[in-house]
Amino acid sequence: MSFYKDLKILDYDFIYEDRHDHSETKIAGDIYLIEKLTNHPFSFCIDGMKSTVEFYKKNLKRNYKISSSFFHGVNFLIKNY
Repeated sequence: MSFYKDLKILDYDFIYEDRHDHSETKIAGDIYLIEKLTNHPFSFCIDGMKSTVEFYKKNLKRNYKISSSFFHGVNFLIKNY
């Protein structure tokens, strides 16, 4: 799992994650970390990282409506927060 080195944990409303899976770290952990460290509801889009999307579907705790398109990015929209 990889993490952005200088990411500030703030009350984000929307996050767009745009990078590709890497051979050494196939899962981006930033959204996972933000969800654990803040109570602020947020939505996000994952663009181009199938392994990360599958990890988030299984491991995030909040209730998201999840789109099914990898071509335009997979959207996780916060529901009933």
